[in-house]
Amino acid sequence: MLFIGAAYDPVADVVTTDAAEPMRRWCSDITEVTIAAGRWVALEQPEKVDAVLAHWLATRVGDFWPTYPAAPIWPRAAHSQQRVSRSAD
Repeated sequence: MLFIGAAYDPVADVVTTDAAEPMRRWCSDITEVTIAAGRWVALEQPEKVDAVLAHWLATRVGDFWPTYPAAPIWPRAAHSQQRVSRSAD
């Protein structure tokens, strides 16, 4: 499990309180990352959240997570061509 915490979250403070302890007890394989942000960590630091997610997916679930360009989720060229053909209709 990946848990991304916000260092300055006043609502779900997992940095200075023991609020995250149940999660730590119940999850035997947990990765915790704290990002310097407030309540809306994904909006305040989107690049950092994306980097943490990409790194965790690539290193922890690589067998299940396709990597570009070896196994793209969708072919970029085909996706672009679909948009062009739709706009032509």
